[in-house]
Amino acid sequence: MSARLFLAFFITRLNKNRVEKYKFGSRPVRLASKWSRFQIIFCSEHGPFTTYLHRFHVRSTDLCSCVEVGSPIHFATSCPLASSWHFSAPSSTNLFLWKKGFLKNAPSRSKSNNLIKFLLEYDYHNNDSLGS
Repeated sequence: MSARLFLAFFITRLNKNRVEKYKFGSRPVRLASKWSRFQIIFCSEHGPFTTYLHRFHVRSTDLCSCVEVGSPIHFATSCPLASSWHFSAPSSTNLFLWKKGFLKNAPSRSKSNNLIKFLLEYDYHNNDSLGS
């Protein structure tokens, strides 16, 4: 089985078994190297987010310091502690298209880079004692 065929099969299986927010694009993007580390962290939702850290039992709760679920979308749209980097909130049905448009917009990419740098540098958003 060729690598391309295997990847298409894998993505199809993954999309059937996952929640809508983890849905991949219709085909693999080979130009992903132009994305920065911070953009990959934001779009993959694997990084300094309480929902991700809670999944691996690094944090005891998935709540942010403001007592809401600490997902990347929460930090980027509604968290008062990260208000300098807020975006307009997407609807749940348009989340995939929002992320796609977000990656094409240079000011949005720059803003998200600063947000992720802030979250990596100042871990108090994810501090268990503040969120409890």
